[in-house]
Amino acid sequence: MSKRPTMQDVADIAGVSLSTVDRILNRRTNVRSSTLQHVLETAERIGFYGSPVIRDRLSEQAPSCTFGFLLNPIQRTLYREFAERLVQRTLDASCVQGTPKVLHIERLSEEMMINGLYRLAEYCQVIAAVVFDTPAIHAALRDLTSQGCAVIAMFTDVTSPECIAFVGADPTKMGRGAGWIMHALSPDHGQVLVLSGSPQYSAHRAYIAGFHSYMSEAPHSRRISPVQYTAENDSQAESLVRAAIAQQQVTGIVMVGGGLEGVIRAVQESVTPLTVIGTESSQSIDRALVAHEVDAVISHPLAEVVEHTVSLMEDFILSGRRGERKNCFVKAEIRISEIV
Repeated sequence: MSKRPTMQDVADIAGVSLSTVDRILNRRTNVRSSTLQHVLETAERIGFYGSPVIRDRLSEQAPSCTFGFLLNPIQRTLYREFAERLVQRTLDASCVQGTPKVLHIERLSEEMMINGLYRLAEYCQVIAAVVFDTPAIHAALRDLTSQGCAVIAMFTDVTSPECIAFVGADPTKMGRGAGWIMHALSPDHGQVLVLSGSPQYSAHRAYIAGFHSYMSEAPHSRRISPVQYTAENDSQAESLVRAAIAQQQVTGIVMVGGGLEGVIRAVQESVTPLTVIGTESSQSIDRALVAHEVDAVISHPLAEVVEHTVSLMEDFILSGRRGERKNCFVKAEIRISEIV
């Protein structure tokens, strides 16, 4: 648009009346938040001079709310970075006046997850959480639902009808992708060590099933080890890898969930090169990729997970109802040394 956009241009392109745009700019009467948001997006897209005024008007009418985020221990680099992004996106929200409240569990425990959900529910109308998929968690969600608090699952799904949404990559596809990479990069002999954070995460179970399904279809002579669990703990992962390297001919390692930094410490002392595949990305793991201590990371794209999650939380506050369950599958992010 060559000329300076006018109020009439905004109205025409947004499909609203000129009087609606005038009411927004001059604060004459209330306008629905959805209309305000639509007009703002149009105004910003065409470079309308009054966009800041419309944004302020949207903020003025936005309802106040508190968003809860239940995450794994803060010692994990991934979850520190994830928390920072969730907090910033909540503070930047224009549809609501959001206050973020982040709670990191101290250790991987069903009891701590349940206690964390209840603690957040004291302040929050909606909670986004990384939790187990177990009967006790399902029971807690039923209770929270009866209290009017909604829960969204991130990274790993919770197969409870009370969970209003899931945001993350498809774990089965991630597992099959790991199988493809392992088959392509590792020697066709020896043992592939399979580690998982916890069998109580539905995503970990599906990831491992996907990995096994690909490896069973591809011709090879490798031995796939039974799954061993790290409790999402780097030290535990390091111990398991060191023991396996000392006792067996390990040629590849798949780390599903937390523990990759511990795996890296163990393989740094291995005489034999190992093919290492993980599922978590962070700045420290990027450095390991560059150093060829990790071959590939297949992970959830944090930026997209954050955007979808907070948007769903906003929708819940604005709509005031649950509606149908929403599954927001995002494309997995594949990181190798050449692109980080």
